Amino acid sequence: MRKLLLFVCLAFMSLITDAQVVKSVNVEEAGTLQALLGNDYLNITDLTVTGNLNGNDIITLRAMCGVNTGEEQTGTGKLEKLDMSGAVIKAGGENYATKYSNKSTTDNEIGAAMFRYCNTLKEVRLPNSVVTIKNNSFEKAVGLKTVIIGANTKEIQKAAFRGCTALENVDMPATLTTLGNETFKDCVSLTNVKLPDALTQVPELCFSNTNIQDLVIPDNVTYIGWYAFQDLQNLVTITFGKSMNTLSKTSFQRSGAYVEDVYINYPGTEDQKIIGGDYVMLFDGFYDDDGDGKTQDVRYTDEELAQIKVHVPANRLEDYKASPKWNKFTLVANTASNVEPVKMVNAKVVARYTLDGKALGKAQRGLNLVKMSDGTVRKELVR
Repeated sequence: MRKLLLFVCLAFMSLITDAQVVKSVNVEEAGTLQALLGNDYLNITDLTVTGNLNGNDIITLRAMCGVNTGEEQTGTGKLEKLDMSGAVIKAGGENYATKYSNKSTTDNEIGAAMFRYCNTLKEVRLPNSVVTIKNNSFEKAVGLKTVIIGANTKEIQKAAFRGCTALENVDMPATLTTLGNETFKDCVSLTNVKLPDALTQVPELCFSNTNIQDLVIPDNVTYIGWYAFQDLQNLVTITFGKSMNTLSKTSFQRSGAYVEDVYINYPGTEDQKIIGGDYVMLFDGFYDDDGDGKTQDVRYTDEELAQIKVHVPANRLEDYKASPKWNKFTLVANTASNVEPVKMVNAKVVARYTLDGKALGKAQRGLNLVKMSDGTVRKELVR
């Protein structure tokens, strides 16, 4: 009987330990968040905060995520879900971080490194009042899965979410105009991204080493930087908006192995009938594979490029066929004004074949035909 009672007590204590602690608070006077939450604030797992927040309040939130002002892990804090959508960031209070340089709050900004290394966070809703998300603000917050960016945010700066390896979902407002270099670099779990309609550029390394499968470039985008979509190893479709009239060299470097379809919606002009730039170099270029500074020249063969269908405006098909670079691809007339790519479902490899249909026991160097569990057949480039 005693053993049974002991087991029940231990089980009850375990339930208490694992229980979610949910709290909502309104901070009328900036700097008072910890006092309003009480002494048990480090056990809160789900927090909704409204009102005014300064540096002192950010220190509290960081502590709740297990990080101190020196950006060191403390082993305390359990905050997993943070809703700040109704909060306002105010200048003032103490420096919330001191590593490398002192960092303080500024009106309507998610400051530099504000939530860097906040590994307990899984979901965050950022303030609707925020206009700018500064550099490295959530860098290497490795538990973060979902980010909902405020409705009035116009700019996300360099490396803001770099290295958030669990990040799966990012909701960006349609009014967002600017992304920084490396904003989502190394977010290896990021599969689906809807780029904002107001976006005009995708800068260097912005989505490098992510898991995006189907990519749509909005109609207002006129420039994609070098390596912007480098190493997207599961990329299947690319749709370029109507304003993309020039492609950047190596913008999709090492991302062509699985690509099946590229949709071009640039209508052309009398002076420039087809998309300009480095067409074949779209997937190629120099690459430092192990970080030792020594580069190798990556090249897709004509055979490999021919496996990719490029859908172009029907009235420009002959112009693309006349291009010595575009004619390396399989060119298809696209009569629709804006074709949406086919969405792929997650599937597993069930069989492999050579290009002539011979079954393979394992991956073989070169192009492999890969049969998936959903019945589709995909190409895989094995190097």
